[in-house]
Amino acid sequence: MNPDFLRFLELAADGVQRIRRTYAFWRPVTDLPSVVQPFFALAAVLSVALLAGVSIAALSTLLISLLVLQFLLVDVFGLSLEVRPS
Repeated sequence: MNPDFLRFLELAADGVQRIRRTYAFWRPVTDLPSVVQPFFALAAVLSVALLAGVSIAALSTLLISLLVLQFLLVDVFGLSLEVRPS
C-alpha cells in the first residue's frame, strides 16, 4: 500500500483513541460504592448551588456598576440618557 495512506490511517486511529479517552473522562461515574453515592450526589448539588450563587453575585455586581455609571453620567456630569422610540 501507499506509505502516505498508511501514515494517514495511523493518525486517524490515534485521533479516535484520543477521542475515546476524552469521552471516557467525561462519562458519568457509575462504579461508586453504595455508601459513597449519597455523598457524591450531595457534593454535586452543593456545587450547583455554589455556582448559582456566584452567578447571582456577578449579575448583582453588574447591575450595581451600571446604576453607579448612570448616576455619574446624569447627576455628576449632567448628561441626559433618554431612550426614544424610532
